[in-house]
Order: sequence, then C-alpha cells, then structure tokens
Amino acid sequence: MPRIFCARYCKYYKPGKEEMSCMAYSEINRLELTDLRIELGHRDEHAAYGRILDDLRRSLCLRCEFYEDGCDFIASNGNITPCGGLLVLAYMISSGRIKYDDVK
Repeated sequence: MPRIFCARYCKYYKPGKEEMSCMAYSEINRLELTDLRIELGHRDEHAAYGRILDDLRRSLCLRCEFYEDGCDFIASNGNITPCGGLLVLAYMISSGRIKYDDVK
C-alpha cells in the first residue's frame, strides 16, 4: 500500500526504494489516510499552502530520513514542489479534514 500511495502523490517516488519513506508518509500512515483518494490539482500549486508547508517543514521534515541528504525540497529552501506526503497533509489541513495538531 505505501508504494501505491507514494507513486500516486509524490513526484520524487522511485521504484526499487520500497523500504524507504519520508516522515510525511509516516504521518499519513499513522493517521490512517493511506486509502485516501483526493485530487491535488497541478502539483505546482503548492504555493497556496505556503504557511502550512512552512510549518510542516519545520515540524516533520527535520525528523525525516531524507532531510540531510536526498530531499530536493529542503535543498531548495522550499522553492520547488514538496514531496507528495507534504502536499497531501497540507491539503488535508487547509480543507479542514485534519487539524495541524493531529500531525505530530
């Protein structure tokens, strides 16, 4: 299931790395949102989630195994499309489906 979710929502997903997942996916899994089917629209529309993504970057990304090496979003200082997990969490928060406090 994780790979189906990641392949659907994350432009950084690479087949063959099934044992790896980002912190955002870990939260989505913990919140039992992996069966979720949403339409995120064009992935470059992430600017609409600006403040939410900034908050998630400070709380989740710092704990992610890709933070130090392997996260293009962090390396760009948040100036390119984030991973699919962050986009899904930002969408869920902005739409009121979950609260920011639900994300640990």
